[in-house]
Amino acid sequence: MRKGNFQLNVRHHTFGRGLEAGIGKGTRGTHCFNIKSRIGAAVLFLLLTAFITAAPCLAQDWIKTGTGLGMEKVRLAVPDFKPSTSDAKNVDLLKVFNATLWNDLDNAGIFDMASKSFYPLAVPGNPTDVKFDVWNAAPVNAAMLAFGNLGVTGNNVTVQGWLYDVKNITSPQVLGKQYQDAATSDEARIIAHKFADEIIFRLGGGIPGIAESQIYFVSSRSGHKEIWVMDYDGANQRQVTHQNSISLSPRISPDGSRLAFSSITKSGWEILMYSMDLNRLVSFTRFGGSNFSPAWSGDGTKLAFSSSRSGDPEIYVVDQSGANLKRITSSKGPDVSPVWNRKTNAQIAWVSGRTGLPQIFTMEADGTNVQRLTDQGYAVSPSWSPNGQFLALAWTRHYGPGAPGSEDLYLMDVASKQWVQLTHDGAISVSPALSIDGRRLAYTGYQSGYADIYLVDLNSGSRVRLIKFPGTNSGAAISPDGTRIACTMSKDGNPAIYVIGINGDSPRRLTRSRGVESSPTWSPNGSEIIYSSDERGGPQLYRISAGGGSGRLLSTGFGYNTQPNWSPDGRKITFNVRSGGGFQVAILDLDSGSTRVAVSDGGNPVWGPDSRHIIFSRGTGLYLFDIVTGRETRLVSDLGQISEPTWSR
Repeated sequence: MRKGNFQLNVRHHTFGRGLEAGIGKGTRGTHCFNIKSRIGAAVLFLLLTAFITAAPCLAQDWIKTGTGLGMEKVRLAVPDFKPSTSDAKNVDLLKVFNATLWNDLDNAGIFDMASKSFYPLAVPGNPTDVKFDVWNAAPVNAAMLAFGNLGVTGNNVTVQGWLYDVKNITSPQVLGKQYQDAATSDEARIIAHKFADEIIFRLGGGIPGIAESQIYFVSSRSGHKEIWVMDYDGANQRQVTHQNSISLSPRISPDGSRLAFSSITKSGWEILMYSMDLNRLVSFTRFGGSNFSPAWSGDGTKLAFSSSRSGDPEIYVVDQSGANLKRITSSKGPDVSPVWNRKTNAQIAWVSGRTGLPQIFTMEADGTNVQRLTDQGYAVSPSWSPNGQFLALAWTRHYGPGAPGSEDLYLMDVASKQWVQLTHDGAISVSPALSIDGRRLAYTGYQSGYADIYLVDLNSGSRVRLIKFPGTNSGAAISPDGTRIACTMSKDGNPAIYVIGINGDSPRRLTRSRGVESSPTWSPNGSEIIYSSDERGGPQLYRISAGGGSGRLLSTGFGYNTQPNWSPDGRKITFNVRSGGGFQVAILDLDSGSTRVAVSDGGNPVWGPDSRHIIFSRGTGLYLFDIVTGRETRLVSDLGQISEPTWSR
């Protein structure tokens, strides 16, 4: 083996606020999720994420009682609304309205949606059109019927909607509503959301729906990490902040009028306040030190946040104006990620490292009655349920070298400390947030290999991916001659492979697929690049000329292939595959085209200079693998989560 040194990045056990989520009241008087984003190593403590999946398993009755309310699903028929005028705009607005209404009611998780294939050809647009025997008998067999009409007159649109109990012929009307607004697609969507929430409220046990809710999130699509907002289903995305730096941890106030967030300013990390009514920043107190993770109390009169103004990160509480600062934790080790119990306004859950690895604690809002909830492992990202009974959290119950456990999402009853594991499929999932109706969980997941926002129905276990955001600039690989860099950039839309000069000049796009391209690796002579792309579904490996052209698929026999690394002799590729929920290190022989799994549990593989040895990471350890003898040697361990090892040449 030729001599070679390696470098590696080590994520120590110190920590800070990771991707977190919470629920408050959004704009238009509605409730919203707040999907928050990762800070990175900009302070002495790092943000923690949980590497998990999203296939809920709700076996315990107490979870079903807490989220499902013990109700059977109502069978609901929702025929397309009919036009009530002859305006040409009706066609487009009806298409938007009907699709939105159906999706909202289907996503609610409390209805058995009768398939439209069972509906009669003549559907009602007004109450006089309803034929009860058609809807309450086979094949539709509906208990409830939502129907109505939409018509454009001039610049306005009017929607009439009804909800009928078709089993009750003598007194069928449950709901009747009329809406009028500007004749635009956006307003048609809003009206559909409102009508859906009315139906959900009446048939869902009096619990408000979330169709009008919004999600606040962090995106780098503008070139900087800024706060954005979108409807809960991913529509109507718009940028809120324009700080041109790094802005994180968005928290909307309960009345939807103010957005608190963390951002890098000239004086460091500060809590900033944005008025949603004025559409601009408003003044807020500067506290000194590094300040993160603002969290509103349920009544909107106070903010809790983490600050290092006194040394270690501690939890502080201030009035909504930034006055009357009070420190409520005092312990060695970081205290971060506060979240209020919105039901009582009297409790705060947070993450503390006072016992070593991060654990979830609760306390009264004045800092008294401290209780530890998690008893082992690595626990972060607490989020209260709306009823104040449960906490959602990300938890690695068995943490450390060789530990058999994985990082997953859990739901815990705060009083009894009884918990249930929600996710099991081995992908990366972070930032759990329970919806205001307690029926669903929003989180950021990497099931596709990249950050997406998902909604999980806690009753059925079904999962919906809301959106995948561009904004990637990563994976730099220097060419063998040192003059060029291959990397992933999303400057023109989807993340694609680019080649730029060593000084960042003359960017040239190589790939032009609809997929996400990442992890470029150079051939030893610098003439070709192999990269990972998901243009055909799961990520696969492709080979392309460094001068451009079309990428050629490399057959590996696996459905999920990432992080390729070209051997110095040019004959082999090592890369990660995923099979059975975990990651393995595989080797592709470019001469024969054969692929084999070399290491059954490992990641981040990189060739040594001799093209015989591979270094890879596993948990908190770094390992050396001999592909000829199969011998595995642990090089370092117990240094925190290790990633991105790199050989020097």
